[in-house]
Amino acid sequence: MNMIEKAARALILYRGMNPDDEIKLDDCLQPGLGLPVITITRWKIAVGEVRAIIEAMREPTPEMWEAFKQMVTAETPGKVWEKKFAAAIDAALAEGGGE
Repeated sequence: MNMIEKAARALILYRGMNPDDEIKLDDCLQPGLGLPVITITRWKIAVGEVRAIIEAMREPTPEMWEAFKQMVTAETPGKVWEKKFAAAIDAALAEGGGE
């Protein structure tokens, strides 16, 4: 399970639903078109929201920087940490692809 799926499942659980529920989408929105029934797992509906949340975390907040400054050593300059943090967020986003 990648980070996108993990977060999407957590979001669905937070909303009080089962992330593994299958949702059937049919032509109820546009009756009479004869569209095939499409089934999607509930957690996949939250993928777009989760990606937006993770993308928003790409740049550290002032509070995160403060916590970092308290832990940083002379051998670990801030720009190195910033690049590693951004790389970790980018990796989390890449894991989920466009599902």
